[in-house]
Amino acid sequence: MRSFVERLRSVRHYIFNWKKKYDGLLLMEMRRLKLLEDENVTLRKLVEDISLEREMQQDMILQKI
Repeated sequence: MRSFVERLRSVRHYIFNWKKKYDGLLLMEMRRLKLLEDENVTLRKLVEDISLEREMQQDMILQKI
């Protein structure tokens, strides 16, 4: 019974957060938001890759000196 109550709270929390985020948005706005969120994830990965590459290059330069 306790597990069920915990799952129910979790589901209610998820629904509340979803409603808070998407309440009042039209379908086109929701699609646009999803596209922007996906683009944001892609850009964050690119920045992370570039940062790691730069760090590796700096390490290589320091090793040569």
